[in-house]
Formats: sequence, C-alpha cells, structure tokens
Amino acid sequence: MSHVIPIGEPFGAADQSRVVVTNHAIDEAQRKFGVPHKKADGWIRSRLADAQFIGEHTNEDGKVTRLFAFNRICFILGRHEDVVITTHPQYKSAPAALRNPIRGIIEKEIRKSQRKLRALEKRTRLDKADIRVEIAECERRAVRTKSESVRAACQARVSALTEHLATLDEDVRKAQAEHSALLKGVAVFV
Repeated sequence: MSHVIPIGEPFGAADQSRVVVTNHAIDEAQRKFGVPHKKADGWIRSRLADAQFIGEHTNEDGKVTRLFAFNRICFILGRHEDVVITTHPQYKSAPAALRNPIRGIIEKEIRKSQRKLRALEKRTRLDKADIRVEIAECERRAVRTKSESVRAACQARVSALTEHLATLDEDVRKAQAEHSALLKGVAVFV
C-alpha cells in the first residue's frame, strides 16, 4: 500500500523496504541509462529515495500512476502501491505552457541579481574612492606633523582603512560568486 506524499516532497529512504521494482523498470534503467542489469534495482532504489513527488500521471492506456522525479529521471509508480513500473529520462524541454512562465521568473531573478551586483559594485567604487582620499589625507598629515603620536595615529588609521578596502573587495567577490552560482543554477531549468 502506498503512502501519501505531498507534491515536492521526497519519496524517502526509509520507505525502500516496501518498494517493488519491476523487471520492466530494471530493463528500462539498463536500456535508457546504461545501468548494468545486476545493479539496476539498487540504482533505481537509491535515486527514488531522493526523488520528489510530482503528481498523479495518466499513461497512454488511461491508467493513473504516480510520477516522481530526481536528476532528470522520472519514476512511474503504481497509484496505490509502491511498485516502480518504469523509469525514463525527463523530456528534453518542458511544454511551452510551463516553460514560458518559468523562463519569465528565471529572467526576473537574473535581472534582480544583476541589479544588486551592479549597485554593490558602484557603491564599492565610491566607498573605495572616499577611503583612498582619506588615506591620502592621513599620509599627508603624517608627513606634515612633528608629533610622533599623531604620526602613529595616522599610520594606524591608514592600516585600518587599507583593511577596509580589502573587505570591500571581498564583499564584491562574494556577490559575484553568488551571481555566478545563480546563473549556473539556471542550467537545471533549461
């Protein structure tokens, strides 16, 4: 007997003991994914554990089954029993009715990330220019003064400002890395 799983939730590793993998599913894993026949049962079970429930699916014969997916692999299970009927690769591209709204969301997130990155880069350039001006003023003051304590204070301030410059550069590098990770993540949906 199957258990109820909300959409988007993983099948779960604990439920593997009651899963039955059909010979057809094993043959399909071997044929479509190149999995050796002897390892196909374990290969299917390990991926099914992480697969997310997508919804109920009606096949060509009108039979209602459950669809799970993981890493672009579809698993078709019985509607009321945890039997893996078949497995196949996900479609190369989603239907336009799904692809177009998702593309819009992705493009919006990319634009938002780009704006955030550009704003940080601009703010950082301005901050760094102000810091360099202050460093120059401190260095000038240190040269002009006769007091050792003022010279030491100026040098300490220059050191602190130089450290702050490095922190600003690191913040920009982190933001660029986050933006790059977002762009690479888009590949999952393309």
